[in-house]
Amino acid sequence: MRTISQGNKFLVLLLVLPWSSFAGELPKISEKILSQYREQSKKGNPPGKYVLVHADGSEAKTGSSARPVYLLNISADPVSKLISSPEIDKLIKGEFSLELQSDILLSQGQTDYIVLAMSRPAQNNPRYVPCMIGAGEDRAYLLAISAGMLKVVNRFFGGCATSYELIQEGADLGYRVIEEGQTRRTVRYMLRGDNVVREPDYYKTGGSK
Repeated sequence: MRTISQGNKFLVLLLVLPWSSFAGELPKISEKILSQYREQSKKGNPPGKYVLVHADGSEAKTGSSARPVYLLNISADPVSKLISSPEIDKLIKGEFSLELQSDILLSQGQTDYIVLAMSRPAQNNPRYVPCMIGAGEDRAYLLAISAGMLKVVNRFFGGCATSYELIQEGADLGYRVIEEGQTRRTVRYMLRGDNVVREPDYYKTGGSK
């Protein structure tokens, strides 16, 4: 959902991890499989651009597999379709189930931004405190993808009972992150040049924080 909001810039988030691409030769995805993903993506609103896949091109839906997982750009040319990331590998080894939030992808210049949601049973991490009884360990990363490389921009981009809205203010784009709970809290992240800027959000709070 696209919304319009007002606010002032407060904090610039540092891009904390180096861009990662791959080590060694990446698997090749057949044109047939790529065409199937492209056809499936047309059903989305907006159409999807990225898919999590295994080396054979099959869709990666859970974190229980020991097989490597890659990010597939279904709109890219043949030489830059697959992206391998140690960050994704680490999550898979941690038995997280992963899901790309394809409906809230943002593009600015040559860079795409997409939310990667992850979940695993709470008992897998005794230090994690679920937001409600019976909930798992739910987290989300904001990823930046450019020139066939992936970077984690924000490791704390929501979690349990979190939803997202797209923001557009003229030419400026961003996200509203909504955390439900005993106290509903919203915060916005705007794309300012090469930075992702965290700002207070007054859209649904009447100007009070």
